[in-house]
Amino acid sequence: MKGKLMDINKKLAQFLESGREFALATVIEATGSSPARSGFKMIVSNEEFLGTVGGGTLEYKTVEAARETLKRKKNSLIAFDLKNIGMTCGGQAKIFFEYIQGEKRMYIFGGGHICQAFSPIAASLGFKITVLDNRSDVANKEKQPFAHEIVCEEFESGIDKMKFGDNSFALIATNKHAYDGAVIKKLCEQEEKFRYIAMIGSKTKVKTCLEELIDMGIKIETLKKIYSPAGLKIGGDSPAEIAVAIAAEVIAFEHGKDVPNMKTNLVGET
Repeated sequence: MKGKLMDINKKLAQFLESGREFALATVIEATGSSPARSGFKMIVSNEEFLGTVGGGTLEYKTVEAARETLKRKKNSLIAFDLKNIGMTCGGQAKIFFEYIQGEKRMYIFGGGHICQAFSPIAASLGFKITVLDNRSDVANKEKQPFAHEIVCEEFESGIDKMKFGDNSFALIATNKHAYDGAVIKKLCEQEEKFRYIAMIGSKTKVKTCLEELIDMGIKIETLKKIYSPAGLKIGGDSPAEIAVAIAAEVIAFEHGKDVPNMKTNLVGET
């Protein structure tokens, strides 16, 4: 059992670092002739599971309940009567299901004034921040004190070297239209990794950039998911005000709230 616990702890660390969501099922009480034992654990994602709560139908029911926990994103405590689920051994097992979301990562492409105003807010919301810029005068610790990682490299090659987790957010705030398009194109190639992608800019600039990408073969359905211009309609155009508007949009997105944002319409959108 000690070896299995080490395997679970290793997998737990991997899931947390990758940003994946999962449920941790822990037996907190077992009575009668149940095969479960207090302390037995399982890690369950939508794709896989590791560990054991004792085997048999109890294990199947545990995986089923854990995936329901993932859907609801809420913790629960379930008492399984083993006879009622078809196990002849009898007894009872109480299992605690805990919803866990791994590290949230915010990738900011462009280290200028918007990034510098937005980073401290994003950090306070629990994000680990990566800043990528090709300018050494902004891609440094002095200008990016809240960044967990700072990459000074050309945007396309820098993105190619990054490994994005399953809980990734992105803000595109480069200093050139061409860079914006290059970054969006790269991120769209890995869109399944990103929960949220946003880009700053005027409505005219944004519409031009996105429609150029349509001409380059990026699917319109993919581009419609991009929040651009980034931020809620709360007014203000200073870096600090824009940063607050973007942070408010991120919060609303995480909580599933439909709020008035700046997102522009593309061809075929109403």
